[in-house]
Amino acid sequence: MSEYTPVYTKPYPDGWVNLPEKKTPVTAEVMSAYDDAIETIEEYLQANPIEQAEAADIDLTNLVVQNSISLRRNPDTPIGQGSTAVGAGTTASGNGSHAEGGGTTAGGMYSHAEGNGTTATGPFSHAEGGGTTASGQGCHAEGTATSAGTVGSHAEGMNTEASAQAAHSEGNGTKAQGQSSHAEGNGTIAGGDFSHAEGDSTKSGGNYSHAEGKRSESSGECAHSEGNATQSVSYASHAEGGSTTANGMYSHAEGWESSTCAQAAHAEGTGTVANGASSHAEGRATIAGADYQHVQGKYNVEDTYKYAHIVGGGSSDTDRKNIHTLDWEGNAEYAGTVKSAGLKLTDAVTGQEYVLTVSDGSLEITAV
Repeated sequence: MSEYTPVYTKPYPDGWVNLPEKKTPVTAEVMSAYDDAIETIEEYLQANPIEQAEAADIDLTNLVVQNSISLRRNPDTPIGQGSTAVGAGTTASGNGSHAEGGGTTAGGMYSHAEGNGTTATGPFSHAEGGGTTASGQGCHAEGTATSAGTVGSHAEGMNTEASAQAAHSEGNGTKAQGQSSHAEGNGTIAGGDFSHAEGDSTKSGGNYSHAEGKRSESSGECAHSEGNATQSVSYASHAEGGSTTANGMYSHAEGWESSTCAQAAHAEGTGTVANGASSHAEGRATIAGADYQHVQGKYNVEDTYKYAHIVGGGSSDTDRKNIHTLDWEGNAEYAGTVKSAGLKLTDAVTGQEYVLTVSDGSLEITAV
């Protein structure tokens, strides 16, 4: 369409005046000026028709926008190159970023924020849901009030935090604080690198450790706690059951309120204690106090060096007794009667072996 040059000049610059005033008479010259102007306009329009596009004729197959797209973008914020902001009060200030929803902010390069009040400030980060924050590079926060703060981290659920590289938190109020750690469930904390906490209020504080169940804690490296209120304190220790504690390296505590306090010790049952290295306490309230010792039964008298094997037969902490012991020389003691069909004896001088039996009330001894 060519440029139009005006040809009409108003005959009375101040406008027309009604009678009885005669300051603006209608003359042939005035009317001819109207005719000339209208004719000129029509000739121009005939030579330069106005093209009107119908809605059906508009081709949106390839819509090209050179810089950014704004639909109710927050007007008081920077606009990232190639960014898109859609919704109410959204901000896309990072280059190549995308913000949608209500009050969302995509501040990182190529970041994406969607939902309500979400913030993605890390490069390539993604925040979605309500009040979530993705501040680490390539991280992802989703759900409600979750936070992913470091490279490659992922937080999902409600009030969860993933604050270490490649960490993952999910559920409610969980925290993944160790590198590549995983916290899931309710109020769990994975504090050690590559650790895993699951269940309710569990903590995996040692590197490579695992805590599961309720209120269980694994603070030793490579340790494992499971059950209710169990604790694995030392390297590669294992606590399971209820309120058990594995405090020795490679030790194992299981059952209820049993504990180990030495390397490779094993305590099982109820209230048992394995204090000696590689010792084993089982039953109820038994104590294995010597290295390599085995104690079973209930409420034994503690021994720290003499016996290899003890059977306890007490009734309480104040009434402890042993009903059978075996020392490191092979000598056995019994509190009760020992019954046998025969007894094998060895001559201390010659080494000859004999079998002692009872036949019809008479003792008989036979060399073998």
